[in-house]
Amino acid sequence: MKPDEVFVHADAAVREVIDKIDPAELSAAAPKEWSQPGSPKLRGR
Repeated sequence: MKPDEVFVHADAAVREVIDKIDPAELSAAAPKEWSQPGSPKLRGR
């Protein structure tokens, strides 16, 4: 698969997940473990 095809497929996958989010859920805070500086889920920290 070409790099541009990978990007298009990844973009579509992300958009599909975002489309499933209920707008009412957008005001909820992120879980504390997702936003701590030492979290391995965050790059560059």
